[in-house]
Amino acid sequence: MNHFKVFIRSLKETDKSSLINQLKSQHYALCAINAAIQYLIQVLGMNLSAEAFHVKLEASEETMFIDETTRNSLALVNPLSEENGGLSVLKFLNCCCTPMGARLLQNNILQPITNKESLTSRYEAVKELAELSNNTIAIRKLLKSLPDTDHLFFLVRQKKPISLIPATNEKKINIILLLKEAVQTFILIGSELDSYSSNLLAEIRLILKHQDLLEILENISSKIEEDCHWASKPLELRNLQCTCIKSGINGLLDLNRQLYQGLVEEIVSLSEKLSETYHTNLELKFDLKRLFYFSVKSSFDEINALPEIFIKRLKKRSAIECVTLDLIKLNARLNGVSNEIFLMCDSITEGIIADCRQFISTCFLVSEAISTLDFIGCLAFNSIKATRSYTTPEIGKSLLIKNARHPILETLKNLDFVANDYSIDEDSSRLQIITGTNMSGKTVYIKSLALIVIMAQIGSLVPADYAHIKIYRSLHARLPCGLVQESASTFSSEMSDMAFILKQVSSEPSHESLVIIDELGRGTSYSDGFSLSLAIAEKLLSYKNCSTLMTTHFIDIARRLNNNVGVKLLLLETNSKDHRYEMSYKVSSGINGITGYGITLLNKLEIFPEDMLAMAQNVSRSLRESKKDSLETIKRKKKNLLMKGFYTGMAEISHSKYSKENMIAAIKNLEFKFIKDMAKLRKIQHVNDEFSISDNSLTANSISVHKTVLDTDTTTTLIDFNLKS
Repeated sequence: MNHFKVFIRSLKETDKSSLINQLKSQHYALCAINAAIQYLIQVLGMNLSAEAFHVKLEASEETMFIDETTRNSLALVNPLSEENGGLSVLKFLNCCCTPMGARLLQNNILQPITNKESLTSRYEAVKELAELSNNTIAIRKLLKSLPDTDHLFFLVRQKKPISLIPATNEKKINIILLLKEAVQTFILIGSELDSYSSNLLAEIRLILKHQDLLEILENISSKIEEDCHWASKPLELRNLQCTCIKSGINGLLDLNRQLYQGLVEEIVSLSEKLSETYHTNLELKFDLKRLFYFSVKSSFDEINALPEIFIKRLKKRSAIECVTLDLIKLNARLNGVSNEIFLMCDSITEGIIADCRQFISTCFLVSEAISTLDFIGCLAFNSIKATRSYTTPEIGKSLLIKNARHPILETLKNLDFVANDYSIDEDSSRLQIITGTNMSGKTVYIKSLALIVIMAQIGSLVPADYAHIKIYRSLHARLPCGLVQESASTFSSEMSDMAFILKQVSSEPSHESLVIIDELGRGTSYSDGFSLSLAIAEKLLSYKNCSTLMTTHFIDIARRLNNNVGVKLLLLETNSKDHRYEMSYKVSSGINGITGYGITLLNKLEIFPEDMLAMAQNVSRSLRESKKDSLETIKRKKKNLLMKGFYTGMAEISHSKYSKENMIAAIKNLEFKFIKDMAKLRKIQHVNDEFSISDNSLTANSISVHKTVLDTDTTTTLIDFNLKS
């Protein structure tokens, strides 16, 4: 692993931090890398250097790539806090009946699928299970009775020698009985699926009716008593071990079982006789190590008060445990007979397991089918128990969702969740800039989309009235609630995450990516945060296959990018009246025009002294007034430049060799353009609004006035007069 560590150290600081952060949870992947490196060095004798490594994180085939930061930010598996019981997406969606189904659900949440045909078949199956809810509930009841079949079949596959250890033999018996009960349940579930017609459920039904399952059941039933069932208590386990094999298979085994039964009856008789003799309530108990022993409850206060016949006394909380010499002798005889039975039973049980082992490939196929059925049933059950309607997504090249809801928040009590629409098109709205006041619902809006996309791409119905989705190959989220790396500032961690996202998006330009960013650039100065956020937004806009939702309080970003192709401006509406804000949580087109909302909200919360907030309010008002003054100054400068340009143009016309008619026409044209530009100048409302001077060309080969570039700090007017005779 040292070679890999050297490679990590040789990376750039930004690449190193993002890669280490992504690899933290990839324990098994790192183990596999280490094994591969050791094989190359020790077996093949290769000499590796740091330059020989190129590490890139990719998703499995036909699955969506979700990076570690996004998983944490969206709380896909691990909750961000213990609020609401530490709720995560996995915990919310997980109503699986088996451990296998729960594992499959977790794998799908972390790696949603991207195959359109697979998604379509899942939608059909989930919808059918949801419609036939009574049958689905019956199937779920059968699934709950199943053990962890992956673990069970793993135990069946293992080859172990015949053993005299009782625990080992009892374990084998339980394996056989669990296998028998599981196979019987598989067949029952297959019969319950007869009423379903979707392709996926039909395939599962076919697997659950495989002929090999009947062979396994016949193999077990031919040697194991029908009334034997899985046991967990010590005495039940011992009796099960001794009586589970059918009579007539081994004559010596039958004889030893009779001896065993006689000894057990003798021990019970001894217990009853001692109880009568000493007028106490002796309770006969059994332990796999000590075998039979007595437990005396409240008859004797002290341990020494017991009659001398009771030896090896052990004081417990509410009882005294002990034995007698006769019981020790009977236990010794019972142990000898039991060992004989174990040896003979073990050879038979091992033969049964060996016969079943030849069908192990079918067993694992059945386990996969059961986990898929449980997973699909879980998705269907979520839509059945939902308080509001879920819809089946359609798959296409654009995204359109009507009245979408946050799948988790809408289920919380005392919360009337407001539904919103989503619309993403590659050509017209691939970059969406969302503005609004604090607490207006911007973060919830972008998170809701990410969770709905994940739900749609695992095959679930989604909380909306209508959903037309596009399949994304990667999902990246940069949210303030994510975990900050150790020894890293908020800003450096934020920029490291964004560098990783940009690298991933640019490395696969043909893959559709969904990026959600919440209030980027908050960890540094206003000017740096604004400029970096603007640059990152423009870079993401340049990737046509990248859909980006970006919330921000930098209003000027929205204004600067408003006229760019592919940009859509959204606003979380807030109604302002008498310095009071009422959040509608509804999305509409536009830019937030409310100012001073942060301090106003703090006034409402009453968590700071009034005089302190009053001072902050005055400073905020002064800054806004100074910005207005700055705007007037800039407009005055631009007016002077226009006047100067007009005067220069008139001078050039007067010195030209045009005819009188052409000169009058040129002056009128110049006058018209000048009036038009002055009208545009008067309409400027913000410092960062773009303003361009009209093309003041007199003719095609004479005067041309180029674009005026305006900026918050400087104003530059480029006027180029090309005078040609």
